[in-house]
Amino acid sequence: MLALADRENVPLNVLVAAAATAVDASVRHTTETLLVHAVDNRFADPELNVATCLVNSIAQPVRFPPHASVAEVVRIMDRGYVKAGRAVGCVKSITAECIWRSIGPRPLRR
Repeated sequence: MLALADRENVPLNVLVAAAATAVDASVRHTTETLLVHAVDNRFADPELNVATCLVNSIAQPVRFPPHASVAEVVRIMDRGYVKAGRAVGCVKSITAECIWRSIGPRPLRR
C-alpha cells in the first residue's frame, strides 16, 4: 500500500480510508457515509479521551456511484478530504470550532 500511495501520489490515510469505506458500503448496502479522519497522530493513545480525539479530527461526507471503480472511489475520497479541510479552514490546525463547523451542530451554551 505504501508503494501504491507513493506511485499514485495519494496520502496513505486517504487510501486506507477509501478501502474501509468500500468495505463499509458493501456491508451496509449504501454508498453514502460520514467519514471522520483522525488528524492527531496520538489518536489511539490511551492517555487521550474521546473528546480530544473528536476535536482533532476532520469530518468528510462521502458519496460515490454504486458501480464506481476503485480509482474513482480513491479520487473522490482524496478530493473530498482536501475539500473538507479547506471548507472548515482547518487544513493545518484542527480546533473544536472546526469540527463543529464540519459536522453541523453547535455546542450547547450554558
